[in-house]
Amino acid sequence: MLIRTWGRIGSNGQMKLQTFSQLEEASAALNELRRQKLKRGYRAEGDIADAQFSDVAR
Repeated sequence: MLIRTWGRIGSNGQMKLQTFSQLEEASAALNELRRQKLKRGYRAEGDIADAQFSDVAR
């Protein structure tokens, strides 16, 4: 399962939940999202930069 949240600071924002049948599929989706964000100029900082998919999968 991959949960993404976004929105303005101070608001409830939005959430998208994606489910996958295999851990490898979820890992690939997470890595693709990370790649897309970095390509658009986002920087990985703090917990996001250090997060490994295995940490999220627990």
